[in-house]
Amino acid sequence: MRVQIADWANPRSIWEKEGKLFLQVSKGHIDCSICQSRVRFVSNALHRVRIEHTVFADANRDVVDIGLPMPPQGKSIPEYLGEILGVAVSAV
Repeated sequence: MRVQIADWANPRSIWEKEGKLFLQVSKGHIDCSICQSRVRFVSNALHRVRIEHTVFADANRDVVDIGLPMPPQGKSIPEYLGEILGVAVSAV
């Protein structure tokens, strides 16, 4: 699945693995200031709502992914992420 987060330039990939939800926050430019600010934005939003998460930075693949719990039963992934992040999130 791919989602559009607010006014971010590119959609982001989302996938499930081992009962967790993973969000690709940056790809191809993990050292750029925009990507770093997006990682901080997502991580800070998750801290604010007290959702345990893990940031995975893989320099070999040049990506940063964030793992978090799956949405509650009956809630769509875009709706869940939108509530957590406090911005519009839509499936693309």
